[in-house]
Amino acid sequence: MQNKTVIALNNQNLFDICLQEYGTIETVFDFMIANNIEGLNSGLLPGKRYKLPATAKVDKFIQTQYLKEGIKVVTGTVGNYRITEDEITRISEDGTIRIIE
Repeated sequence: MQNKTVIALNNQNLFDICLQEYGTIETVFDFMIANNIEGLNSGLLPGKRYKLPATAKVDKFIQTQYLKEGIKVVTGTVGNYRITEDEITRISEDGTIRIIE
């Protein structure tokens, strides 16, 4: 069986990867151990391949939705972008954040 991996995107953090790949942040410590990451505030290197350990804690609903929609979770800073009040209203109404450039 081949080990699963993920390539970190620019501005992704530990929690982003866990939410994106497992549908929950509860797997963050398993992810850290598998990749020899020492602290929760440790940065991920964009373009680096990280191991995705097998874990019992997966939120299948969120994991499936993210996979189906092609959602990549990136909560880091993206330039000087600021969310406006209109966007906050849109986010709360449909439950998703979509930045359209």
